[in-house]
Amino acid sequence: MVRIVDARRLLIEVLPTLSPDDLFGQYPITTAVSDDWHDAMAESIVTHHQDAEVPHD
Repeated sequence: MVRIVDARRLLIEVLPTLSPDDLFGQYPITTAVSDDWHDAMAESIVTHHQDAEVPHD
């Protein structure tokens, strides 16, 4: 995953390949599944990765 940090820096992060079992273990479904479950799951994953970022000077 490549992310632009600012005009002079890119953040390059190598994301591991997760099996379905690993994925469900890391991101368990804890609420009732609705028709828009994929949007909620995507938001949860994005939030998780944003929270895990290390700040850079």
